[in-house]
Amino acid sequence: MIKTVKSSALILVFVFASCSTKLPASDELAQSSPVLSRSQSKDEKYIVISEQYGFMLELPSSWEGKVEISEARDFVVSHKTVSESALAQNPIIFTIVEYGSREKWEQDSKKEGQPFPFKKLGEIGGKVYAYILPFDLPYDEKTPEDLKQYTEMMNEVEEVLKTFKAVVQNR
Repeated sequence: MIKTVKSSALILVFVFASCSTKLPASDELAQSSPVLSRSQSKDEKYIVISEQYGFMLELPSSWEGKVEISEARDFVVSHKTVSESALAQNPIIFTIVEYGSREKWEQDSKKEGQPFPFKKLGEIGGKVYAYILPFDLPYDEKTPEDLKQYTEMMNEVEEVLKTFKAVVQNR
């Protein structure tokens, strides 16, 4: 299950201090289509908590209403396409995968002569989490609004991924 919370730095500190993913029931979201709350300040971020994988991310408030998040297979953040005529519909912005053990990561990431598209985010519970970005730009000048939004988001992805943190769940 994915949860999102409109937040400032104070809420972020609270989340870590409490070591809990407990949020008000009204903030519970559907797995495939979370709804991001309207921002009141440009400094606010949206905290997205993946209970399935045990991590959290901060999304910029500018992403409000422009992304879909799914945990069906991996943790996937996609751009909500604006233009119905765009060749690509809802293309991926980034994917986070539960790669496997540290040993598997070390072995696979050091193979020579083989492409390795993953970058390590961190470890949670002995498992390595990594991300992969798209290889191609899915929009062109025929869909300028989508191209602009997607390009702006891709310019912010590295900062979003730097916010990856484990969340300790109370059970």
